[in-house]
Amino acid sequence: MIKSFENYLVYEKRYSPHTILSYKNDIQQFSEYIEKVYNIYNLLEVDHYMIRSWLVDLMQKKMTTKTINRKFSTLRTFFLFLKRENKIKTNPTKKVIAPKIGKRLPSIIQKKEINDLLGNTWFSNNFFGVRDKTIIVILYNTGMRRAELINLKDNDFD
Repeated sequence: MIKSFENYLVYEKRYSPHTILSYKNDIQQFSEYIEKVYNIYNLLEVDHYMIRSWLVDLMQKKMTTKTINRKFSTLRTFFLFLKRENKIKTNPTKKVIAPKIGKRLPSIIQKKEINDLLGNTWFSNNFFGVRDKTIIVILYNTGMRRAELINLKDNDFD
């Protein structure tokens, strides 16, 4: 079963050897977990409670949410494969919700840094230097995004 899944990853999905190794390791770790905790030695007997339990166990071991989601993605792919091959009737990952990844706050430039940048002789007095300095001042003072700046039109200004 694992070998046919590996062949599927190699020949149909065309995943890299590194990705395939990660998938095999994730499935092996999950398999060891259900053997130890549930005394189950056949992955065809897995239910969504076991998967959820494993994810909680990984969280308790202080794994990052990103790593846990990658491992869960492996299981989802594996059980989708088993369903496609008619080895299982229902995909146990369907009832499991992956942990949410927190969004990182953007880093901000300090006032001293912007003053140093604008006071620097980086910007020439020709058209391009004045344009570039104006772009930086607009982005900094308004907090607008790059895409918003790109889409500005003449009639957007008073």
